[in-house]
Amino acid sequence: MATAAVPGPTLQEQQAMAESFMNSCAIRATMGAGLGYVMGYVFPMIMFAFGGMGVGDTTVGVSARTHWKTYKSDFKRQMKGATRSAGGWAMIGFLFGGLELAVEKRRARHDIWNPTVTGFVVGAVQARSAGPLLACGAGTAFAGFSAGMYWLMPH
Repeated sequence: MATAAVPGPTLQEQQAMAESFMNSCAIRATMGAGLGYVMGYVFPMIMFAFGGMGVGDTTVGVSARTHWKTYKSDFKRQMKGATRSAGGWAMIGFLFGGLELAVEKRRARHDIWNPTVTGFVVGAVQARSAGPLLACGAGTAFAGFSAGMYWLMPH
């Protein structure tokens, strides 16, 4: 006995489901946190790779073992710094990803003011422990950067 195949969702239905999935603040914030963590972890590693690690150092009387120990301790220190950096970038990605979509839904518009307002809030939150004046300054700087990035990206 043959069973009839159950038709799946059409292409338009699949696109609508994907769009509604991506328009969730929680999903967008989680993706921002994940990508921010990766970015915050990779950039310090790249800086370590290009930084002054003593490569080509011709110090007389220093054995190769000492160089290896120095490299190993520097790498461990860099890994700790990369983990701290990754956490900070993950927080920025989480806040920016979630807040931008929340602002866009609240305003019911997609324009340059959404990333600008979001950038101000994220910058101020990141610098909150430095005091209100520096929090406003950081918010203004982050808002300017966000507006600049929005302006440069094609829409």
